Amino acid sequence: MADRRGPNLNERLIQSATSLWASNSEPLILIRELLSTALIVAIVGLVLFAVSGLWPPLVAVESGSMQPHMERGDLVFVMEEHRFSSSQAINDTE
Repeated sequence: MADRRGPNLNERLIQSATSLWASNSEPLILIRELLSTALIVAIVGLVLFAVSGLWPPLVAVESGSMQPHMERGDLVFVMEEHRFSSSQAINDTE
């Protein structure tokens, strides 16, 4: 015997979310794009933090004191000192 009460609450929520995500309404497209962009930026930030162990994981060189190896404006990836130290390191050559 078929259930004729219609979709349950979970099915209605899924249908609503699907219709909102697939909508071509301009305000919904803007909100969808902003949310997806913010999510991607947050994921990249979390991955960089997980790898480096520090925040902020990237810093810009602000002076010319590191020339000729680095120029002003170069980005440097900063990592916690003993983040990936090897058990085979010899004489502080981590």
